[in-house]
Amino acid sequence: MRQFEAAGTVGVLALVLIPWLLGGLHPSREDFTWAILVSLLVGFFSTSTVLLSVFDIIRLEAAAGVGSK
Repeated sequence: MRQFEAAGTVGVLALVLIPWLLGGLHPSREDFTWAILVSLLVGFFSTSTVLLSVFDIIRLEAAAGVGSK
């Protein structure tokens, strides 16, 4: 799970830095467009990570016999 946290942190840093790198101290709307796209990608990435981890937990519990009668 640490790799997902690191990827999310890099995404957030990119979200903050992209407008400044592209537009300087006064970025235009076009410069913020890339930051918005990165924010959407980071959001989808983190949501899919949480959903897939739920399936991993269910698979691990089934293999260990947890919850079986």
